[in-house]
Amino acid sequence: MSAFRDRLRRLGYASYSDYLAGQHWHDVRRRFYASKLYKGRCHACLAPAQNVHHLTYARIGHERLTDLVALCSDCHSKVHSLERERGQRLASVTREYIRERWHRDGTRPRGAGQWSKREQRRHAAVKVRTA
Repeated sequence: MSAFRDRLRRLGYASYSDYLAGQHWHDVRRRFYASKLYKGRCHACLAPAQNVHHLTYARIGHERLTDLVALCSDCHSKVHSLERERGQRLASVTREYIRERWHRDGTRPRGAGQWSKREQRRHAAVKVRTA
């Protein structure tokens, strides 16, 4: 059994779908929507956001609001497709996808892009490799 499924079971959920349908996730989403992190738009393309996306499942059941990002359905699907294709960590794939969209479309939500210094250095290295 994977560590992720084991954590879900310890929290009392048989599956991730059960977790998403549960009261805890409902409360986490409500806190996220009420926070300054939620702007009502997809963080990648600025379309209306329909999904609260986990950047990491490491703290599932104990999520920090900074573990979450708002995405539209299209961007949410693309991020998970890229995660499967690339085999990289979800947070890395999500951040790279968002930056690619900002660069390609010239979109950037107000207040967005407040990444850590380490993430800024990593992004600069990614830009150099892809150039």
